[in-house]
Amino acid sequence: AAAGLAELAAAAPPGRSELDSMLVVAALVVRAAAARTESRGAHLRADFPRPAGCWRQPLVFEGGRMLQPRPMAHIVSS
Repeated sequence: AAAGLAELAAAAPPGRSELDSMLVVAALVVRAAAARTESRGAHLRADFPRPAGCWRQPLVFEGGRMLQPRPMAHIVSS
């Protein structure tokens, strides 16, 4: 998926900020899925078939780099 997104980004016409934003979000979703070593909901991994309690928290990325996951208590619900 990451390689496919990189190909799409390279082939995209310049100056398409909405498309650029969509590609950034898609790339972050792929990175988060690869980092999450568990299966949960629609995220199924053959190498990690069961949910793992340590992943019951959001993943935080900065500049494409995964930071420490934030504890659930810090999430503000609306």
